[in-house]
Amino acid sequence: MANYATADERRARELQFVRRIHRMRMLGTVLCALPIASVLEERGVGPVAWLLMALNALLWPQLANLYSRRARDPVAAQFRCLLLDSAASGAWIAAMGLSAAPSALFLTMATADKIAAGGWTLMRRATVAMVLAFLAVWSLIGFPYQPLTSHRTLLLCGPFLFIYAVSLSLVTNRLGKRIRVQNRELEHRNRTDPAVQMPNRPYFESVAAQELSHYHHSRRPAALVLLDVDNFKSINDRYGHVTG
Repeated sequence: MANYATADERRARELQFVRRIHRMRMLGTVLCALPIASVLEERGVGPVAWLLMALNALLWPQLANLYSRRARDPVAAQFRCLLLDSAASGAWIAAMGLSAAPSALFLTMATADKIAAGGWTLMRRATVAMVLAFLAVWSLIGFPYQPLTSHRTLLLCGPFLFIYAVSLSLVTNRLGKRIRVQNRELEHRNRTDPAVQMPNRPYFESVAAQELSHYHHSRRPAALVLLDVDNFKSINDRYGHVTG
């Protein structure tokens, strides 16, 4: 039963990660659609590009969430979806003709959220996916290059820049607090005897080593007090270690 409980707890943590990424993806794709729509309207693109933008903003987050939740390894599945997110960013940068402001914004935020989700390893893989998707789409549509950004597009970059960045910071801050709490709990468990909930021998040795080091540096008097209780074993045997 313990093994099943451990597997259930691990699954619950993995699904919690999936939910966290899903919320950020829904927010990000909708906010990204604002400057993309502005550039597409300015470029006078056809209905296919508008349809792809709508699918990316509204349908893709739901599909990624469904796929990750049903996967045997939800975290690995979500990482694959994050790579596709970066590939989509690269594709839209190409489709916008490297419009300066949204392109720089997409590149920056796509890099930041990959570092937050999976560290440098995920960021490197995501960058490769982004570059490959950018080159493929850019060559497919004839290498458009229109870096000038209109005032409207620049203004529509604002919500993504502010709201998504703040949301990402809040998520990272909450995770940091949770990790610090878990580290304190782990430290407490490592230095506490589970039977009697008192400091154990490793904790004693750690404190003794610190005090000895302090003595060597300060040369101030120090003392170690040892108490020997007669027939203490019989108390433990008769009344239990907690009473002892």
